[in-house]
Amino acid sequence: MIGDNCSVNQAIGRKLDVLPFIGCASHRFQLAVNDVLANEETLLAKIHALMKHLNTIKCRAALRKVTPLAPAVRNATRWSSVFSMVDHYTKPHRALQPMDHATISTHGIALFMLSESETAQATELLSTLYDFQEVTKALQDLTLTLIRVRRAFDWVSRQ
Repeated sequence: MIGDNCSVNQAIGRKLDVLPFIGCASHRFQLAVNDVLANEETLLAKIHALMKHLNTIKCRAALRKVTPLAPAVRNATRWSSVFSMVDHYTKPHRALQPMDHATISTHGIALFMLSESETAQATELLSTLYDFQEVTKALQDLTLTLIRVRRAFDWVSRQ
């Protein structure tokens, strides 16, 4: 039996007593990714603050003039929202550079901009998150076996 680790599923697994209860691989992967992302919390908080600020009406209008991309904020229950947020940061970041100084200062964007080293760190983090995204997609495959889950987890732990 496969399911998430909520108490109802655990109780059903115990009552069936025929099949072992196998926790949801996606849920376990979410917990593992959260542990990895905990090391990057300062950077992620800065990117989240910038994205949240860019999501306001006036900033969004200014951003729309230089790029069709919209800011994305993270959702605490899904690690993939962190991937989306960092991905959306690195792409519009290049679009924010040609924005005139008056627009940036008028909308207070400069207060939230990351330094060059933080941007490089975000780009490096994004490459790791791409690998995690591939594993997440693989875990959603209908033909997934426990061996493939184990191999995917081992590959991620080696990275």
